[in-house]
Amino acid sequence: MKTKFNLNEIEVAIKDIKHLKALKATNKEIEITKKVLENNYSPSDGKFCQDDSSDNFKYPFYVGFFAKENMKFIFENSIMLWFPAFYLVGACLSESLIKHLESIVDGEEEDANSPPMRDGKNFPWNECHDIEGILSPYDRSRENGFKVEEITAKGDVIIEKQLTDVVSVYSRERYVNPINMDDENSDRDVSVLIFLSGERGCDNWLVETDGEDFNPKKLAYGALETYFGEFVDAVFYDKKELELETESATEGTMNREASVGVIGSSWIKDQSKANTLKNLEWDYNDEELKEK
Repeated sequence: MKTKFNLNEIEVAIKDIKHLKALKATNKEIEITKKVLENNYSPSDGKFCQDDSSDNFKYPFYVGFFAKENMKFIFENSIMLWFPAFYLVGACLSESLIKHLESIVDGEEEDANSPPMRDGKNFPWNECHDIEGILSPYDRSRENGFKVEEITAKGDVIIEKQLTDVVSVYSRERYVNPINMDDENSDRDVSVLIFLSGERGCDNWLVETDGEDFNPKKLAYGALETYFGEFVDAVFYDKKELELETESATEGTMNREASVGVIGSSWIKDQSKANTLKNLEWDYNDEELKEK
């Protein structure tokens, strides 16, 4: 069986220049790596940044993206790559996995050369979220904040303002680790499939103030951190969670991503939204909300 990959961009980790010098890289290899880290070969939104886990190693490393037309530099100068197998193989596997999952949605799973997901059957990705399933926008609050509109009973917008200092009252995590067949504690891990379908829209919350003026100090939100990005997990007004309005959503997939891995069994409950909200201490955040 042959699989054809068509990657528009690829995420890679690049070694630090000091690391390359210690490895006795050539001047040409060092100069090309410098250009890579200066984002000469990256898409406009794929800048290289030092990875948070760099502190665990002797030399730091930097994670970013190569545009499709520049991927040749990876293979022609492979000495610059940090963890090459993890990133390169991961990108190809993700592309193959997405095609497989889309074939299931299209009813063509009989053509897929893979074992069934569960109970001898395959399921569309949007029907297989027994651990976590969300419909939420990316967390852009740190950059753009929340846009607030006051709407009349007829649906007319009469006041519009941008709030850039909305308080985050919690942040929970749903990260996964690579599957390690030699892990002695594998019985503590749960194998998971993660699928992201990036759509347009789906980012409105409605607040009814019963004739009172909207109070920006009462607005807060919670965030969900994942391997695919950070998302708005919940929005609150006056300590009450608001319901996400989905009627304004527009169809049209922007991007899709998929990955497999393992998650600690204890994290499934500890990092769940229900458990996070149950243990949310509003008193701790009241002072910060008042100071806005």
